[in-house]
Amino acid sequence: MKNKLFSFLSLLGAFVIFFTQSALQFCVNAADVALDTIDGITLYKLSESSASDIDEWIEGALTENAGIASEWYVIGLSQYGDYDFSKYRAALLEYLENNTEGSASSRQKYALALVAASSTDSYINEVLDDSIGKQGIISWIFGLHLLNNGYESQEYSLQQIKEKLVSLQLPDGGFAVMGSNSEVDATAMALAALAPYYDSDSDVKICVDKALDFLSQQQNDTGDYSSYGTDNSESTAQVLIALSSLGIDALQDSRFIKNGNTVFDGIMLYQLPDGSFSHIKGGESNDLSTVQVFLSMVSYLRMNNAESSLYILDSINLKSENSVGNSESESYFDSSIVVTEESLDQENESASLSGNSVNTSISEKAGSYKLWVILVIAAIATAVCLAMYVFKRRNLKNFAVVIIIALACIAFVLLTDFKSRDEFYNVASDKAEADGSVIISIRCDEIEDKSAEHIPDDGTILNDTELEFSSGNTVYDILLQATIENGIHLETSSVGSSVYVEGIANIYEFDFGELSGWMYYVNGEEPSVGCGDCKVNSGDVIEWVYTCDFGKNG
Repeated sequence: MKNKLFSFLSLLGAFVIFFTQSALQFCVNAADVALDTIDGITLYKLSESSASDIDEWIEGALTENAGIASEWYVIGLSQYGDYDFSKYRAALLEYLENNTEGSASSRQKYALALVAASSTDSYINEVLDDSIGKQGIISWIFGLHLLNNGYESQEYSLQQIKEKLVSLQLPDGGFAVMGSNSEVDATAMALAALAPYYDSDSDVKICVDKALDFLSQQQNDTGDYSSYGTDNSESTAQVLIALSSLGIDALQDSRFIKNGNTVFDGIMLYQLPDGSFSHIKGGESNDLSTVQVFLSMVSYLRMNNAESSLYILDSINLKSENSVGNSESESYFDSSIVVTEESLDQENESASLSGNSVNTSISEKAGSYKLWVILVIAAIATAVCLAMYVFKRRNLKNFAVVIIIALACIAFVLLTDFKSRDEFYNVASDKAEADGSVIISIRCDEIEDKSAEHIPDDGTILNDTELEFSSGNTVYDILLQATIENGIHLETSSVGSSVYVEGIANIYEFDFGELSGWMYYVNGEEPSVGCGDCKVNSGDVIEWVYTCDFGKNG
C-alpha cells in the first residue's frame, strides 16, 4: 500500500515539475496583472471610504462626492461590472441642478458619467449643444465620445467632429491642448476618441498611424512616458487606454516595447504598497494618478476580453439590448473578490497590505501564492519520485492516471483565486506622520461682478487655514485637502502630466474673460511648475487667487 502511495505521489511530482514552467507562464500575463492592479486600487478605495464592498462604495463615498470626485470611477466601474448606480445618478442630477458648471469639458464629463449610470436625462443632450468645441481640443474629444455612444448634436455632425479633431493634428503626428508642441496625454486622448473609425475612415487611419508613431518615439526606455519633462503615471495610463481602444496589445506590439519594458512595466513603476499610484516615481499617493491607472487597466481588460473600448459605454450599448442583469460578460469583481458574511463581520479590523502582495512589475507576478503552491507540490513530488525510482514502481498505467489527476490539480490552482479576510481588507490606513504645516487661502477679489450667489462678497472663499502635510506633498495635495475638509467645490483635469485647476467654488476659467482663471503663489512668488509638481515645505504660505488677466499677474 505504501509503495502504491509512493508511486502515485512521485508520478504526480514528476508531472507537476514538467508543467511548472508552462503553468507559471500562464499565470504571468497582463490580464492577471491588470486584475491585481484593479483589485489593489479597489481595496485602497474601500479602505479609504470605510466600505465593505463595491456596492457600498458606490452608494456611500461615490454618491456623496457626486459632481466633485466620483465621475471617472463611476465610468470605470460601469465598464468593469454590473452595478446599481441609481443613488449616484440621483445625487449627480441634484448636484447639477444646484450648481452651474462653467467648464465645457466638465459638463461633458458629467454627461458621460450620466450615460454610464444609465441616465436618459435631458442634461446629456443639452451639453452636446452648448459644449462641443467651446474649450479647445478636450471639448472636441469628449464631444466625440458622446456621439460615439449614439447621441446627436444640433451644432455638429459626427463627421464634422472627426474632421475637426483630425485637423488639429500637429506636423509631428501628435496633438496638444495649446501651442505647437505635441503632448503625450492629448495625443493619447485623441486616439481613444478616434479609435472606432480606424478601420472605416481612411483619413482617421492616416491620422492615427502618425500619432502612434509619435507615441512610440516618445516612450522612455523604462516603458513609461513623460510630459513637460516629467516622467509620470498619468501619461503612461492614457497611452494604455489609447492602445487598448485601438485593439493594440501593449505587451505584444514591438513599437511600444523599449529596452524590454512595456507600457505595463512603465505604469507599475508608480505603484505603491497600499495599491494606489503616485504621480512621479517615489512620490506620494495621488488621486488623479490612481483613477487614471484604474481606467487604463479596465480598458486593457476590455480589449483582452474582446469587449468594446473604454468609452463605448455598456450602459447604453449593451443594456439597451436587454442585457441588464444578464450580461454575457460577467464582472471581474464577481470572480476575483468575494465578500462573505464572515468577512463583513471583520470589516473594522485594521492591518496593512504587505508590499510583497502588490505587483510592481509583470515579472514579479511570480511572487503570488500560486507559484509557491506549485513549487511545494513539485518539491514533494520530486522527493517521492526519487523514492518511486528506488522502489522501481514504473508502471505506465500509473503515469496515465497521475497525469489526469495532475492536470485537474494544476487547473484548479490556476483558475481559482483565494483571498483571506486579511488580503481583502488589509490596506494601509495609517497616514504618514505630519512633517510640518502650511497656510493656504483661496480668494477671488478681482471679480467685479459678484452678483452670483456662489461668489462671496468679500472675495474670500477660504481664509488663511493651517493644514498639516507629509513629506512629498504638493500644492495640489494641500488644495485637495483644504477643499474636501471645508466642503468647497474643486474641478481639475490632467493637462500633460500636470494637474490643471479648472474651477474652485464653481468659479471657472474663462468665466470673466479669455484671460481669467486660477493661479497660485507660494510665499508670494509664482512657481514655474504646475501645482501637482510643486512640493511644499513647512511654513509655506500658499495662495490660490482668481485672476482676470494672466498677463498682469504673470
